[in-house]
Amino acid sequence: MEIVMSLFSSSPTWQNSGSISALNGTVTLNAPGSASAVIGVSGTFIGKLKVVGSGDTIESNGVQGGRLLFRSGVGSTGSNETIRDNNSPDTEFRIVTGGRSITVEMIEYTSGTAEVKITASATSSTVFINGPVHSSMEEAVRNGRAFSVGTGSQSVGSGNIIKSTFFNPPTSGVNAFVTLRQFTNNSTSTPQQVNFYVSPTELASGDVTPNNLKTGGVTSAIRFRTLTNATSLGTPTLSQVLPINGIEKSIEVLRMVQPGEIFGYQLSGVGNGSLLNTLQMSMTFIWYEEAAN
Repeated sequence: MEIVMSLFSSSPTWQNSGSISALNGTVTLNAPGSASAVIGVSGTFIGKLKVVGSGDTIESNGVQGGRLLFRSGVGSTGSNETIRDNNSPDTEFRIVTGGRSITVEMIEYTSGTAEVKITASATSSTVFINGPVHSSMEEAVRNGRAFSVGTGSQSVGSGNIIKSTFFNPPTSGVNAFVTLRQFTNNSTSTPQQVNFYVSPTELASGDVTPNNLKTGGVTSAIRFRTLTNATSLGTPTLSQVLPINGIEKSIEVLRMVQPGEIFGYQLSGVGNGSLLNTLQMSMTFIWYEEAAN
């Protein structure tokens, strides 16, 4: 189903509304010369809506570019998709329009009917700077694209080391932005080492399933593995001291892991050697994922 409408008035506004109750259903507003728009989404349905716009005419099916949705009243970094379920409240979004048309399309559909209303104006909107603006990580958590994974507390025996690899498969279609790496050990006397590796050989086993930070969110594309034995990942790219007495070692430098890339960490004794005593050790990683361009 496609609904197309074009209106012009002395107040330079355009408006259209419609219902979507099927996959690929759309509501389109032809609004040449508009600068901003308000999109209202209501109804009881389960699905995902995507908003695009065209710099060409609708009739010639010009190239469709994404239009970022900024939720009214709360501020956000914007996304051109919104996921809904039967319990989602009615929501209003603001967008920058430009070009000629605005289209709301149901790209994933389970059930119900979405009610969509689009109102465009030739006046620019300033709603984006009102209220708190969410960080990329906050927005990822809201959209179900943020994850955590870890080794858990592991008893690493004398003569062994604990290591992990973080691999983004070539076909994942996403970039992973690692925001936090956290390490601990319960040694009371001798500091241990945190060793970082760029492009190590992936561990052959020891898969741990990442946890989505939003209940019901999608599965992560990342393959995380951890092993404890006497075999090292090799010569580290960088080594740092791991504090004693369970004090956390946190690394908060943002790291981008593109499809096909891998990195690793290893907790070991001084000089990248094996542990001299049995210790409780752990590693935790937090990241978010975005579609790769």
